[in-house]
Amino acid sequence: MLILAPTAIDAQGDAVTVNLTGLGGQAQKALIANESVWALQVFAGGVQKWIRAWDMDVIDVSGTTQMRFVPSLLTSTANAPSSSVLITLAFAGEDFPGQYPAPADRVASISAGSVTVQGTATVAIAGTGNTVQLAGGSTVAISGTPTVQFAAGQAVTITAGTVNIQNAPGTNLSVVTTQTHLGTFQGAGGGPTNVPIPAGVHVIGVLNVGSTITALTISGHTTGTQYNVNPPIPVSALAVNGGPTYYQIASAEDTSVDVSWTGLNVNAKFFLYAVPDTTIVYVQANPGTTLPADVTDRATRLLGQLAADSSDAILSFPMNLVVGAGATQQVFAAVAGKTIKLLGIYGQIATAAVAAVQLEDDAGIIAAKIRTDVAMPIFVPLNGFALTVGHLCRLNNPGGVASGTLAGTVLAVQK
Repeated sequence: MLILAPTAIDAQGDAVTVNLTGLGGQAQKALIANESVWALQVFAGGVQKWIRAWDMDVIDVSGTTQMRFVPSLLTSTANAPSSSVLITLAFAGEDFPGQYPAPADRVASISAGSVTVQGTATVAIAGTGNTVQLAGGSTVAISGTPTVQFAAGQAVTITAGTVNIQNAPGTNLSVVTTQTHLGTFQGAGGGPTNVPIPAGVHVIGVLNVGSTITALTISGHTTGTQYNVNPPIPVSALAVNGGPTYYQIASAEDTSVDVSWTGLNVNAKFFLYAVPDTTIVYVQANPGTTLPADVTDRATRLLGQLAADSSDAILSFPMNLVVGAGATQQVFAAVAGKTIKLLGIYGQIATAAVAAVQLEDDAGIIAAKIRTDVAMPIFVPLNGFALTVGHLCRLNNPGGVASGTLAGTVLAVQK
C-alpha cells in the first residue's frame, strides 16, 4: 500500500487532479478520506462517485492514471479537521478491510502488505488512552537518524520484558524509584499491626517524630524475625532532627511485617515507609566500539569518581561468576608502569553462599571484601582506589567454600 501526501482542497472549491503514474505499479483501489468541508465528486477513468464531507470511501482506479476531485456542495461541517483529501492506494493482492462508505476517522487497518508514507509525514494519535499493539515477532524499523521526543514530565513505562540497546555508549537512562508511605502510627502504644510490604522492597525506614516513641518492634509476619535489631540503634535515638533509620528486611520471605510500639503519650507518632530496591541499568556498546571522551567524563562524574578524567578509558569487567574455594579470577590484566584505579563494584549477589571474596591485586593490596552469604544488591564506590603499580587486579576467595554468584560490573581506569 502507498499513502500519498495530503491533497489540498481550497476554500474556493477549485477542482484538483491527482496523478497515479510513477508510483511503483498500477494501483487497483484507492481509499479516499474527505477531510474538507465540501462534498466531492470523484472521477477515476469511467468510475464516478460522491464522497460526502468527513466521509471516506473506496474507488476502483485499476483502469486509470489519474483521479479528479470536483468540490460541488459546500456542507455545514464548519469544523472539519483539515482542508485536505487523504489518499491510500492498494496494489495487486491488497485490499481495504471493512465496510465503505464510513466516517473518516483516520483509522487504517491493513491486513497484509506494507505502508509507505511519501514526503515529510506526521503520524498523530489524538486523545488519551490510545494503545498501539504489535503481535509477537513484529519489528519496527526506523532508518536514518530518527529522534523520539517526549514532552517534559512524560514517562515511558515498561511493565515486562527486556529492552536491548545496541551501539549506544552515549545513551542516558534514568531510573527513578520513589519511597512508599506505609503508615502513620500514633498514640501511647499499639499493635501488633500488620503492614503489607510492596514487592521489590528490601529496606524499610522509621521516622520517630520528636523522639516520642520509646519502644518499637518490627517483625516479619511469616518468619517472626525481628528486623529492627540490626542496626542496633535505640529507638529513642530515632529523632526527626536526626533523620530516619533504615532496617533491611527479607521481603521475599515476609510479604508483610507486624508493628508494635510504646509511646510517651497519646501524641507519640512515627512514620513507616518502604525504600524500593536500586534499579541497575547497563548500557553496553557492541564489541569493538569504544566510549567517547564525553561519555567517559559523564560516567565518572556521575559516579563521583574524580580519580578519572575525560582522557581515561573506563575498564569494565562484567561479572556472572562463582569464585571457587581457594581460587582467584583475574579482573584486569597488569600493564607495566601503569596503576589500576578502581572506581567501584555495582551489581548483586545473585545466589548466596557463606563465603567472602576479596577484590585485590597480586601484591596483597585489598580494595574491598564482599560477603556473599546474603543475596542482595552490591553498591561499592571505591573512588579511584589505587592498586600496586604494574600489578593485575583479581577476585580472590581465600576460604574453603565456593562463593555465591557475583553478578554486575567492576569499573576502573588504568593510568
